[in-house]
Amino acid sequence: MIGDAAWFHTDMFHRAPTIAVGGPGVNGVAGRFAAELATVWTDADRVVIQADFEHGNRRTALWGMDRAATAEAVGTFIDRGWLDEFLDRCWRFRSENLA
Repeated sequence: MIGDAAWFHTDMFHRAPTIAVGGPGVNGVAGRFAAELATVWTDADRVVIQADFEHGNRRTALWGMDRAATAEAVGTFIDRGWLDEFLDRCWRFRSENLA
């Protein structure tokens, strides 16, 4: 786990699969992803999951309007199987590049 400042200052991280947790106002990476990623699930705009598992680097942002809503975004991401899918795609991408 790294902070958003480290992510912005280390080019290597820009090419790595990334899960940003926290809203755009408190997490700069989530702020950047908010403009780049599609919203794949929301609960009345209080809880938001944004993701792109298909193109280039796998990226997702999990956030909410407050701490409880952000925790709900993380829980939903796990409960709906999206974390497993995210990790599966990351490992498949890696193994395809090594073959």
